[in-house]
Amino acid sequence: MYDATGTKLRKTTKVGATVQYVQDYLPNGIEYRQTGTGVKRVESVYHAEGRYYNTNVDAADAIVWRKEYSFRDYLGNTRLAFTDRNANGIVDITGTASTSDVLQENHYYAFGLAFEE
Repeated sequence: MYDATGTKLRKTTKVGATVQYVQDYLPNGIEYRQTGTGVKRVESVYHAEGRYYNTNVDAADAIVWRKEYSFRDYLGNTRLAFTDRNANGIVDITGTASTSDVLQENHYYAFGLAFEE
């Protein structure tokens, strides 16, 4: 769902007729998520360097924040997104998606097309 200016307000994801989750977007960079018929909870809060992500959004009422940071190029494209999953102060690159601190890495051709992985 979008407002009259084209700002995204809500996304509903369904499988068949069953609602999997609903995401609500506020203009100040806060996202809420409601899974199924559960309670609506804060999923993420965006800031200039990245976002705070609630890793506990589907599991419990307690909020568990993970700080995620983004490096952007001069056009505003995210080139690298990372976190510190084990809080050791080092960005660990393990090669496994569940343990690596690098969340996303993007490369672009000179004319703007993203490299295929």
